[in-house]
Amino acid sequence: MSNPEYLSDDILDEEFLKIFENIRRFQLFLGCCRVDARDRFVTEPTINQKVYTIAIIIFVIYGYYDIAQYNSTIDIQLLDRLFFTSFLINNVLIYAMGVIHVRFLNNKKNADLYIKLCKLSRLFKPNYKMTVQKLIYSNDKRVLTLYSLGIGMLFIVIVIGQRFVLSSLAILIVQSSMHMEIFHCSNIMVFFGFHMRLVYYMITHHLNRYEIYVDIKDVPLMSEVRMREVLGPVGDTDFVDFPLEVFGETNGTIIVVSTALLDLMGIFFFCFHAEVFQREVTRVKQSSINIMSVYPNGPLRKKAQKIFKLIENSPPRFSVYGMWQISAHTFIQLCTLMTWLLVTLLQFTFL
Repeated sequence: MSNPEYLSDDILDEEFLKIFENIRRFQLFLGCCRVDARDRFVTEPTINQKVYTIAIIIFVIYGYYDIAQYNSTIDIQLLDRLFFTSFLINNVLIYAMGVIHVRFLNNKKNADLYIKLCKLSRLFKPNYKMTVQKLIYSNDKRVLTLYSLGIGMLFIVIVIGQRFVLSSLAILIVQSSMHMEIFHCSNIMVFFGFHMRLVYYMITHHLNRYEIYVDIKDVPLMSEVRMREVLGPVGDTDFVDFPLEVFGETNGTIIVVSTALLDLMGIFFFCFHAEVFQREVTRVKQSSINIMSVYPNGPLRKKAQKIFKLIENSPPRFSVYGMWQISAHTFIQLCTLMTWLLVTLLQFTFL
């Protein structure tokens, strides 16, 4: 039997669960939700949820098989038919492997990630926690509402056409699952980035009175103005009382993207949020140096010195399976690779 301390760690805050509630419900409908969250506990998906996921996969396979059958009846060249069929098979296999990875594998790691995120949120005072929760929740609500309206209108057009309704629904399920996965990963990026920004606000609060002597490069980033409005004034003792364990929670976190890497726009937003997080870390590092240059001794200097050493010795990074780091440069590299492949194909065709 687990001891009380272990159980209390597993009990999550209702406000924290509300951050990812919208995206989690959307993924639950699509059968690709990583965890089952209820009664302030996060566990692996239930048996019924896994059976529902298997049913969704079978339906998607049937929908793509129907498209392949129609492809065999039209008069096109054999090479084009083989290429289109191989594309359908590849798409179904990637979707199925991605959903199986999300729903049936690494269930404990997915639940542990939620627990770690909740622990990180608890390290901040209530006004800081509520600021992050309110911003992420409201943004998710707007984005998912617009996305649902777009998908709904597209499906209505398909139904009115009365052709390939089931197959089109299968394609929508595949694409929506990929979009929700990348959106969820981007949300986690935003979660870390916003908390790092709160640390920056605490530090710059003590530097404002020395702005004449210290060059504070305060460049507005995503939701900067809105976040300052929701947060309100920063307390004089917030930075002194701030626990440094937040850097331990952030460091070494691995975000798994899986099938979402197929969507170019999703990669762009994912890399954008990763770059924002890295810029927030840089701002915290620079502001900690400013604190040490202004305060020759005292608790503020000691706290800033510890933060600087933590970031310098073990900088927080996000990676895909530990193979490469996610940043804005990742998207540029991908576009470079795609351009190179396209130019190569054009050369074989026309030269």
